[in-house]
Amino acid sequence: KLTLQNKKFVRYLCMYALLFFGLQAFLSGIYYIAGDMMGLVNAEGVTDGAKLGLMNAAAFAPVPIMLLIMNYINKKKGILFALRVGLVCFAVAMGVFLLAWQGWGIPIDKSYIGMIAGVIGSFAIGVFFTVPYAIPSQIAAEEAAATGKNRAAMYFAVQGLVNQIAAALAGSLFVVNVVKIRLWSNATGAFLVPIVIIIACIASFILVGTLKPHAKAASNSQS
Repeated sequence: KLTLQNKKFVRYLCMYALLFFGLQAFLSGIYYIAGDMMGLVNAEGVTDGAKLGLMNAAAFAPVPIMLLIMNYINKKKGILFALRVGLVCFAVAMGVFLLAWQGWGIPIDKSYIGMIAGVIGSFAIGVFFTVPYAIPSQIAAEEAAATGKNRAAMYFAVQGLVNQIAAALAGSLFVVNVVKIRLWSNATGAFLVPIVIIIACIASFILVGTLKPHAKAASNSQS
């Protein structure tokens, strides 16, 4: 009850739920994006595992390097600025995936476009896996400075619950059902997955503006 009375933490949970919904929708939906939307299928008519693997590698292999870049941005501008950059990168990556739709008729291997999108999104993936540790700790530090009570452990517990709910909604409810939709002759609901993720990124981006730390707490956190 006390945890949920912290309005800033509740705003963070809303932002985090949207962010993680988008990330999980991508992770759950990339198989359908590659096969149904981009047309990357093998002789058996199913998603080409080799090309999907290359796209995943492009998204995850650069993450350690992207974390170094994120740490630099964090030191110069703060974690919230880095988060906003990550959200923009993820939205742009989803837009690049939309360019790879087979219906556009672009005469190149769509997996190349997918790899470009993966590299752009890799910065966001690094940020998204860092934020759940950094921001709740920052909020807890602000609260401890004001009240003398530190509820960081409970914040992480509640965040974990929201994480699981968002993951279930993104994968088991949204992606599984939306890919069954037939939009038109050569597009299934997989085309909608990047669009919904972009909307989630925009909403998260707006909510980040409500999480600016108090100057004293931010100084203590950085030190």
